[in-house]
Amino acid sequence: SFAQTVGAIRGKVTNPENQPVAGAVVSLEETEKRAVTDAAGNFAFASIGFGEYVVIVTSDKYAPQSQNINVNSNAPIRADFKLELLTESVEV
Repeated sequence: SFAQTVGAIRGKVTNPENQPVAGAVVSLEETEKRAVTDAAGNFAFASIGFGEYVVIVTSDKYAPQSQNINVNSNAPIRADFKLELLTESVEV
């Protein structure tokens, strides 16, 4: 049945000092799904169909990061991110 083929992704976004990053945008590549981290740096996607996903995190002042995640069980899959500061020498 449909219920068996849905999982979830959740995780936490921190900075190089292990402080939570609030307001980071977390997206699943090639989907319309978006989440924004809360004050504790946490995010969650519910009702994710089984399959391979690329989770992308973007936030001001930090370099984008991505992880390949395979959702293959009803238990939530963890995707934690530690962001790196953008180097000052980057020209915009």
